[in-house]
Amino acid sequence: MNPKQDIIVPVRRGLFFLGVEIYPTGRRLKQRHWERIRTRLPFKNVASYGELLARHNPKSLRWLSWLIKDKVLDRL
Repeated sequence: MNPKQDIIVPVRRGLFFLGVEIYPTGRRLKQRHWERIRTRLPFKNVASYGELLARHNPKSLRWLSWLIKDKVLDRL
């Protein structure tokens, strides 16, 4: 067990698990994952990233579709 992860904290502080910040009111992706999606979005993994965003932040799907559109137009 990792000593940094073996602590008791108030629920309102949330906890981090597999790149996701989990709070009593919901969850969100860590900033590192947002940057990875923004900078390294490969076309073969668009569906995987779309599902990841749909699970953890459904409001951001519109952002992802615009990002995909921009990447496609840049390739033309």
